[in-house]
Amino acid sequence: MEGDLDLSPFSRDAWSFNATGGTEVTLDVEKLTEGHPYLLLTCISRTTRRRDCIGAEIRNNGESTTRLTFGGRFYVVVSGLRLLGQKADAYAYRVRLRGNPATGPLTLALDNATDETVTQ
Repeated sequence: MEGDLDLSPFSRDAWSFNATGGTEVTLDVEKLTEGHPYLLLTCISRTTRRRDCIGAEIRNNGESTTRLTFGGRFYVVVSGLRLLGQKADAYAYRVRLRGNPATGPLTLALDNATDETVTQ
């Protein structure tokens, strides 16, 4: 899935998915916007907020695998912070989620929320 953040100066998206307990999920994130410095933080969370992240948080580009100990609805939270420089129209990213066993599809649940400050 591809998304974008407004980053004035920070914002977050949350993508929901369903999974069963014991599912191993691998999250892969890639920054797509070039020429405008920004920090991208991504994790799997129990809610649409970063403070409820489970497993490792990915900073900028990378991959992380987490085993879910319980089933239910989870969120891929993608948050960003614009750094120095001119603001871009949007800060694009790509998120891939793989599950074993398979998870439900990613659905955008929150778009460009600005109520949770991103810190480095």
